[in-house]
Amino acid sequence: SSDLLALAAFIAVTVALAAVMLFLVFLKASTGGWPSLPRIGAPVGQSAIGRRVGLSDKRDYAGDFNNRGRAHRGPKESDRVSSAIDEVMKLNPQDASALVDRGDAWARKQQYDRAISDYDEAIRLDSKNADAFYSRGDAWAETGEFDRAIADYDEAIRLDPKDSDAFYRRGDAWAEKGNFDRAIADFGRAISLNPRDAEAFSSRGIAWRAKSQYERALADFDEAIRSEEHTSELQSH
Repeated sequence: SSDLLALAAFIAVTVALAAVMLFLVFLKASTGGWPSLPRIGAPVGQSAIGRRVGLSDKRDYAGDFNNRGRAHRGPKESDRVSSAIDEVMKLNPQDASALVDRGDAWARKQQYDRAISDYDEAIRLDSKNADAFYSRGDAWAETGEFDRAIADYDEAIRLDPKDSDAFYRRGDAWAEKGNFDRAIADFGRAISLNPRDAEAFSSRGIAWRAKSQYERALADFDEAIRSEEHTSELQSH
């Protein structure tokens, strides 16, 4: 009977996960977006690019060329982004933030070697640039270098301890390495910093499922739906 109960719990969690995914697909389709949900066992990059890689709204540095570069946000605009930021670099070769943005543009095109090169130079110019470490961590994760990714997320968190995304991404990398305890801890930190982070709840639910903690998984999937509903309501007003 215990085997039957375990099987029933597993089926319930699987159905719940499918419901979460379908709900978020429907919700984001109706609002014109898509929440790049992480899938443990799938390439980390699927969540990395959707979550934050790109021209970061956190950066606000001056310059007409740079502002023009920031306006081109889609992957298809990466060439124009790079060209615009190249002009910025001619005017100010020491602009580490511009290098990070250009690296993000390369990452959008899946040219991770070039992206990492730009992040390396940005870090050389400004060793306290948390965004450079975060983005380089994402690029390492995209190429399957999870230990290097975790090391960069560690540094990003040290420099910016309130960056929920960095905790989320480090948790994602730990999960890819099969260390679900550390993944759950990092997803928990991300949630504590951003209690409406539907992706973090979903990821933690998947990690709980991997540990056969089905009740906890179901609770997180339910919270993922509630958080996404709340976010969508705010965006609709």
